[in-house]
Amino acid sequence: RAASRNKDDDGVGAAIKAKSRACQFCAPSLLHTVPTGLLVCEVHSRSNHPHHKQQQQQQSSTMLDSIIKFYQEWRQESNPWREAYTKGGGIFETQFAIYSIGFIILYIIGYACQHSHDAAVKANPDSPPDPRSVKSLIASRPTVIAGTVHSIASAVIAVGILVLHNQQKSEDSSSSDGAWVYEGTDLIKVWQTVGLPLSLSYFVADCFFYCLPKKDAIIFFHHILMCICHYPVGCDSGALLAGAGDTEWVTWLS
Repeated sequence: RAASRNKDDDGVGAAIKAKSRACQFCAPSLLHTVPTGLLVCEVHSRSNHPHHKQQQQQQSSTMLDSIIKFYQEWRQESNPWREAYTKGGGIFETQFAIYSIGFIILYIIGYACQHSHDAAVKANPDSPPDPRSVKSLIASRPTVIAGTVHSIASAVIAVGILVLHNQQKSEDSSSSDGAWVYEGTDLIKVWQTVGLPLSLSYFVADCFFYCLPKKDAIIFFHHILMCICHYPVGCDSGALLAGAGDTEWVTWLS
């Protein structure tokens, strides 16, 4: 028994010595011939060993460098927001500014109705305005005018584009190249220059006239997220990157 135990101990000791000789830290000369991930001896495999910590730091640094390089390449070569801003020719931004002015006017009208209603109530508390009147309705929620205009306009434009697109697609089922052109009108351009800037301008205006004054964080987050996600679709260059090469698909999705 003693001889057998000694023989087993000698075998284990020989294995440990062989592993130590092949360790990437004990024998660095072997690194060019064998995968380094399997060559760590008993001592150097401890998590608190300086060599082990050094290896972990090197791996973390390599991963961080890869993330930084990916971000730099994305920002310089394939950023849909940058492409939409620099290659759009300012068409989307111009339309956005025009519609924003329109929504600001609607908000001003709504709040003016509210102030007028409140003033009438204070002047004659015994005989307030009819609560079923349009003025009372607007006074109860002064943002209802802009919200209603946005809902109706964006819905009519979006549904109209999709109906005409499906109609054109069914008439020429053999090819989808002209499915987004209806009687000479580019339906994608209609959404990029009318529907999308109108919708995003409402979101931005609503942030300032409703979300921030009312401290409505959920709606504010929704509006900002919608602006960030939809903005690249405003021109072909940005839509091409945002849609992974498919401008028509990402415009349809928008």
